Amino acid sequence: MLHTDVIRALLSNDNAVRHQAESTYTQIKARQPVELATALLTLTCVQTNPSDVETRTFAPVLLRRLVETEGLPNDAAYRAQMKAQLLAALVQESQPSIRRKVSHVVAQIARQDASWPELLPSMVHLTQSPDASIQVTALDVLAMLAEYTGATLKVHHEQLTHLFTSFIASSTASKASRVAAWKALSAFVLHLESNDALQPFSQILPPFLQVYQLI
Repeated sequence: MLHTDVIRALLSNDNAVRHQAESTYTQIKARQPVELATALLTLTCVQTNPSDVETRTFAPVLLRRLVETEGLPNDAAYRAQMKAQLLAALVQESQPSIRRKVSHVVAQIARQDASWPELLPSMVHLTQSPDASIQVTALDVLAMLAEYTGATLKVHHEQLTHLFTSFIASSTASKASRVAAWKALSAFVLHLESNDALQPFSQILPPFLQVYQLI
């Protein structure tokens, strides 16, 4: 049975089929974690699994858990391919709820592997999308990066401060985008220590509080 078939069987309404799939999945996870990650990645990404929304909804949850518990494969080329596929999925996925789950996988990988130079520029670029839901996804990823790897983002202090505050103070950005930027900024500020770094935020206190009231 293919690993992708095992994963699909986890969603079966037949108890016997589902229980067998759960047992097989546990064995694969213990013995072949890289192969399992490949199968989950295939089912997570819309570019490799365009027609099965149900498994695209389910697979990224399992993939995030797998990365969290088993770590990432040591193969640098494999990691690079995984990262590229996930970034492509963030852009191409049409379902916001699935895109959010993919973003959690992205953040978990970034938490474990700091050598992802394309990630921050890619997320900043996506915040400029005309699609508000894409903006929210990118801002959510930036918020998770601030939470998980905030200390490493301090070198991008000016760029991120400008980005988040531009959304918060905007009169044209969607409510969802402004709230997402508010959350990202809140996570980011926790890692700033100097008065000089915190000073710019005093200027946006009124719109900051205004967005807070929207939550």
